[in-house]
Order: sequence, then structure tokens, then C-alpha cells
Amino acid sequence: MGGETLGGGGGGGGRFLSLVPSSIFLIVAIIQLFDGLVARVKKREFRSSEEYQLRQEIKQLLNEATLLSTPSTFAQAAKLRRAAAAKEKELLKSM
Repeated sequence: MGGETLGGGGGGGGRFLSLVPSSIFLIVAIIQLFDGLVARVKKREFRSSEEYQLRQEIKQLLNEATLLSTPSTFAQAAKLRRAAAAKEKELLKSM
């Protein structure tokens, strides 16, 4: 009778102990996934602010080019349009 009590009690505790490594693994995996998600969000925010700045620069260059589109300032306007086109390519690469 004494042996049955020890065998029955030991089996239940063994099951609990076998769940501990699995639980630790699961917790670590969740923390790593959360950390990766936070890193992606931060990267996206940085990209958005960089993207916004590039768009503003492109808009400003095109506005300046429009103002300089008279025959005497055609070369300057063309240079600004080329700069705007280069920035647009940079923007597309960053996406």
C-alpha cells in the first residue's frame, strides 16, 4: 500500500516537471516575437519620416523648377527636375 502512494504521487509531479521546460521555451519564443514586432514598428516609423522628408524635398525641387521654366532659366529648371527624379528613384529604392 505504501508503494502505490509513492508511485502515484511521483507520476503526477513528473508530468508537472516535464511541462516546465516547454513553458520556458514558449515564454522565450513569445518575448522574441514581441521584440521583433517592436523592431519592425520602429523601423517603419523611421522609414515613414525619411520617406516624408524625401517627398517634401521632391515637391520643393519641382516647385522651384516650375518657377524657373522661362527660356532664360531652362537649364536651371532642367537641373532641378533631374535632381527631383534622382530623389524619386531613391525613394522607390527605400520602399
